Amino acid sequence: LRGTLAVGTMLSTGPVDLAGVLGRFHLSHPAVLVRLRQAPGGSADMARAVAEGSLDLALLSLPGAPPAGVEIRQLAAEPMVLTCAPGHRLAGARGVSVAALGEETFVDHPVGWGTRAIVDRAFAAAGIDRQVAFEVTTYATVAGLVGHGLGVAFVPASAVSEMPGVVQVAVESPALTWRVQVAMPARRRPSAVARAFL
Repeated sequence: LRGTLAVGTMLSTGPVDLAGVLGRFHLSHPAVLVRLRQAPGGSADMARAVAEGSLDLALLSLPGAPPAGVEIRQLAAEPMVLTCAPGHRLAGARGVSVAALGEETFVDHPVGWGTRAIVDRAFAAAGIDRQVAFEVTTYATVAGLVGHGLGVAFVPASAVSEMPGVVQVAVESPALTWRVQVAMPARRRPSAVARAFL
C-alpha cells in the first residue's frame, strides 16, 4: 500500500492511543506517508476540512449531528469533569450542577473546539450566560490558570492526569460526555490508504 494520508487530530484523544495507532499503521504500511495536524479552529475546522477534502480523516469531538458531507463514527466516550483550584469553594464537593456555576469565571478552549461546544450547549440549555475570561489551547495552560484560582474549567476526565495542581469535581446535572470520533467524507469513498487506517 502506497500513498499519503492526511489526518487531523485534537489536542488530546483521551483513551484513543493515536501515537500507538500511527506506529502500528506505519509498521504495516511503511510506504504510506501520514501527515498529522492539529487545526487551530478545533473540531469544527477539522470537520470542514474533511468535507472539503483537505483532510482524509480526523479525530474530533462534535456534539450533535455532523455537518453536511461528513460521516462520524464514535471511538470512545468519557465524562467531563469540573476542575478548580484546591482552595476553591467547590474543591471538596462530591458533585456539581451546571446551574450552580452561573457566577463562576471560566477557562476554556476557543469556540469551535469540541469540549467548548459541549459546555456551551449545556449552559445555553440551562439558560445561563457564562463568562469565559480565558481562551487557551493547551491543558498545561488551563491547569496553570485554574490552579492559580483565575477560573474553573471543564475537561475530559482523562485530561486531569495532565493537569497537576487542580482538583476535579464530578458534573452531575446534566452529566457532560466527551466523545472521541473519527470523521470521514460522506460523499466520496475513502481512499485505500484511509480504509486501511480505519
